[in-house]
Amino acid sequence: MTTLVVCALLAVLMPYFAKIPVAIAMAKLGQYDNKHPRSQQAKLTGFGARTLAAHQNCFESL
Repeated sequence: MTTLVVCALLAVLMPYFAKIPVAIAMAKLGQYDNKHPRSQQAKLTGFGARTLAAHQNCFESL
């Protein structure tokens, strides 16, 4: 049962850990835009776009 709980906890926390590189990439665009974050995320390319895709995939798999 302990292994199941640990795996479930890691699965729930994974999208939030994947958000860290997305926030770093968004900050490199200038400033983190709290008013319109999705339009700022749409402007990401390269590393930022890949980290955003990984972040969204984590939520989908959860």
